[in-house]
Amino acid sequence: MKQNFRIPAAIIACLMLVVVIFLYREHANKESNDAPRERSANVAEPAQLPATHQTNIEVKDKNLAPGLLPASGSTPLTEYASSASLKAFFDKYKDAPTNSTERYLAEIAFQRCAYVGIVGPDKYLRSSLAKLERSQASDEERRLYRNATDRFVARCKDFHGAMSGEQLKERNAQLLRFPALEAQADQLAERIRTTGINGFRADADKLLITNNPLVMVSLSAAWEEAIRRDRGEFSGRLFSDLPADVAAAAWRLAACEMGWECGTENELVVEACLTAGQCNAASLNDLYQKYLFSPERYNQITKARDGILFGLRTKNYDQLRK
Repeated sequence: MKQNFRIPAAIIACLMLVVVIFLYREHANKESNDAPRERSANVAEPAQLPATHQTNIEVKDKNLAPGLLPASGSTPLTEYASSASLKAFFDKYKDAPTNSTERYLAEIAFQRCAYVGIVGPDKYLRSSLAKLERSQASDEERRLYRNATDRFVARCKDFHGAMSGEQLKERNAQLLRFPALEAQADQLAERIRTTGINGFRADADKLLITNNPLVMVSLSAAWEEAIRRDRGEFSGRLFSDLPADVAAAAWRLAACEMGWECGTENELVVEACLTAGQCNAASLNDLYQKYLFSPERYNQITKARDGILFGLRTKNYDQLRK
């Protein structure tokens, strides 16, 4: 979409908050000034994995990740991805145990729909589409953006009147203290950002054994921060010559192969469309290839993705964290 396409700043700010759980990058540092995040000093030893972590993860490409992924079927991830109403998903799982994927995703649904829930679907649509009407976007770009906006609002509209800004900050702070495996990975990324990479390898190993795609998404932020902190920790191995953002993208594409929803409803795909007008992407892989990385960088991403999946399958974690 043309460079002069702009989305209202309030919408951009809120959408950035939505993806802070998945993507602790530079904008996560800005959020930390607004809502204090209490982190444990060390990542706890993961308990026996719940059944939702052990079974029914859909394999996207069996040639990439053989042996990692059990039989296909309904999972919290697929239910979340296919929910017509994220409020209904939230209501179903908002009281689930805090160490479960269901509860983690319920809180993500609350975060993701924050702006629509607080200002209301009508105001959201008016404010997000007003700039589009004055832009120089092509008819096809307008159609794609409008379709993405309509889908997003449809999934979030039931939150209207059911949340406030204070509730959002409170639930976000609580989520980042959950014992869920996904939250432990978030804590590791934050700890590397704030205190350094001491203990990174041992803590990462405890999470790598889970083969949980949402954990892999959060670990993408941990690897990005670790590479930025100390490139020497990764010398001579899979990530030795990769920019931090390329390594993070490789982890996310590996998570896609392990069952993370990476089609048009992927949080990062939706965010790119609604905040940057990058709407002509059918998947996260497509977004990276078309908009965010050069052909050379994209080839590095896919090569690293394959290395990650091989390391996970063979439990060669040394390849992944050195």
